[in-house]
Amino acid sequence: MGSTGPKHITFVCTGNVCRSVMGEGILKNLLKEKGITNITVSSAGTAANPEYRIYGDLAEVMQNAGIDFSNHISTQITEQIINKSDLIIVMEKRHKSFITTLFPRTKSKTFLLKELADDGEIEIEDPLGHPPPANKLKLKEIKDCIERSLTKILKFKCFT
Repeated sequence: MGSTGPKHITFVCTGNVCRSVMGEGILKNLLKEKGITNITVSSAGTAANPEYRIYGDLAEVMQNAGIDFSNHISTQITEQIINKSDLIIVMEKRHKSFITTLFPRTKSKTFLLKELADDGEIEIEDPLGHPPPANKLKLKEIKDCIERSLTKILKFKCFT
């Protein structure tokens, strides 16, 4: 594989207003810090709706972490998004199952974030509906996983 040109990573959760948006923002910031410009990052959801918004404590947590979500629109995962994605990073097993069932050819490029961070098939649970500290803890958990898996992500077969 490993063709030339920009590569694309898509983070996926359920509503595309929390975990996947955090993952997108964290990875964008890390790539920018490292001067990596040939990888683009986006996010989508398995049950997203353009009416959904990032709100309340979550918005504050993301702003404090330097994650720009000002232009974010909750986006449903589609075949077009799948086709442009070289790597798909999901938060839960049901997200992985949803994508690989609808698009069987994605099995070799769809992974749980915890799987990439060498934590096995552990899920990153949704903090929505939990008390406000849950958002801050979830951001820390996602950032830790991305930082630990960054080398593996950059060495993924389509990026080398």
